[in-house]
Amino acid sequence: MFVYGRNSVEEALRERVGLRRVVVEFSKKAKFASLVVRLQREGVGVEYLSAKDMSRLAGTQKHQGIVAEIDLPPTVYEDEDEFSGWEEAKVILMLDGLTDTGNVGAILRSALLLGVDVVVLPEDHSARITPQVIRASAGALYHLAVVYVRNIVRTTERLKQRGFCVYGLDMRGDRVLGAITFTKPLCLVVGSEDKGIRRMMRKACDGMIRIPTTEKLDSLNVSVATAICLWEVYTQLSGGQR
Repeated sequence: MFVYGRNSVEEALRERVGLRRVVVEFSKKAKFASLVVRLQREGVGVEYLSAKDMSRLAGTQKHQGIVAEIDLPPTVYEDEDEFSGWEEAKVILMLDGLTDTGNVGAILRSALLLGVDVVVLPEDHSARITPQVIRASAGALYHLAVVYVRNIVRTTERLKQRGFCVYGLDMRGDRVLGAITFTKPLCLVVGSEDKGIRRMMRKACDGMIRIPTTEKLDSLNVSVATAICLWEVYTQLSGGQR
């Protein structure tokens, strides 16, 4: 996978992920001189290309003059059987059918900051981990377990058998955020940007939560709504001050 921009490359270097090579735009050689020295010191090969070739490599003109080829972060599990942290997880966030990479990245950032142990996504009908997700997560992806599962409903049922309470976040939910007392272990489910939580997944939830608003617009952005809900959960479970 390719990531682009100074911050993404520096984050990858700092977290010592599998940096295969870094490509710098010729015209910005001086701008990245000190970073290139650090990369070479760590044994990372550096190449130089024209702006046109850089855009072709990155798949965007917003590469800021630097692109890195990296391995998928080790915190991402594309095979659920390879993840061994289920027993330790106490707060799980499920993303049911989210496809917008910017929203997924922003949610990962909030999840890390607000006490989520594992983020679960279905293998199908879900955003994959892309450079856009990594950038939007602002480095959170390197510190948070992300697990793709074959059947998100079946995974939910297994969690409930282990004592998890499962709440879905929905603008038409019958429970109001702020009037619910959360306890561990807990699983929160967030639906897609346009259709919300799918029918079978709704049936698997123990309850549906809505965030009270002025209702002057249809709904909150999914990443914003998720962050609000996670803040309430974190505040309650950590004993923090409101």
